[in-house]
Amino acid sequence: MVISVVAILGLAYSFSTGRVLIDRYANARAALSEAQGRMERLSLNAPGDTSLTIGAHSIYFFVNGQAVGTDRWFVSWVDDPIDGVGGGDPNPQDLKRVRVSVDFGAGAFSDTVSLTRTFPAP
Repeated sequence: MVISVVAILGLAYSFSTGRVLIDRYANARAALSEAQGRMERLSLNAPGDTSLTIGAHSIYFFVNGQAVGTDRWFVSWVDDPIDGVGGGDPNPQDLKRVRVSVDFGAGAFSDTVSLTRTFPAP
């Protein structure tokens, strides 16, 4: 009977560990989808849209109606080297670099998915 109890406890532990890994993988897939979707939605906006203003932007990230993390995007200026760099460049704010990061957690684990893209400036 003791052997049976030890075996059942071992199986119960492996099932709970497997469930945590499945949930983590599901959250990772959802986070990647959210990051790709956010980048696509931002690319459809006009260059002067408020969601593309320089600085940090963030909203909560939900999976199945539960907040599991944060969807952040950071917008910064980029100087296009084709028309000159530094003091000799009449327009050093040629492009905008957008980095989308989705931070999420499952159990004791936390992860981040990040994508970066360059957009035209207004």
